[in-house]
Amino acid sequence: MTDSIIAHAHPGRSTSSRALRHVRTVMAAATVAAVLATVPLPTHADGATQFTYSPIACQTFGGARWIYPSGQISNKSTTEPMRVFCPLIHEAKFEQTQKTEVAVVQANQHHRDEGNRVMRVKCRVFFNHPHANSDPRWAESGWHGQSVNSNGVETATIALPGHEYLGGSIMLECLIPPRDPQGVNQALFNGESRIGTYKSGVD
Repeated sequence: MTDSIIAHAHPGRSTSSRALRHVRTVMAAATVAAVLATVPLPTHADGATQFTYSPIACQTFGGARWIYPSGQISNKSTTEPMRVFCPLIHEAKFEQTQKTEVAVVQANQHHRDEGNRVMRVKCRVFFNHPHANSDPRWAESGWHGQSVNSNGVETATIALPGHEYLGGSIMLECLIPPRDPQGVNQALFNGESRIGTYKSGVD
């Protein structure tokens, strides 16, 4: 098409490669401009970006960690709870860090905490701001888990609230009870409480 345009503009003369390149460049630029004009400008996302994590990257202290092919981690110790510290990507939406969710297995029925309550898997989130002027320079969500009145073996999702944007990193901590070899109906999970996939940036 460009060749015919140039030939019409200069009848009886051969089309120079220089003029042809110029016309093609102009037409290409016009095409790009037309396409860009139809692309909407970026705006704030309707929701936060959601990230999904595997707990096998978490650091553990106490207890006896066991990693399953499913990606779950459990506590095989029958006497000591296991503390788990997991990384999170800081995700903010409109100056608000969104919720965090943790998939857990509750398998303990007999081990009790200092308050004589049946120990449940519980988690909390830390929000860190290394350059904050306030003291302390971090905040945390408080512990969240299943109701102490729940009974038996169950799977559940622990939901933790978000926090105002603090401009720093965040971290997940969970406490997994010891393995309970005495509980009834333990065949499915062998009495081992566990944590599985966890998510951040949940609307």
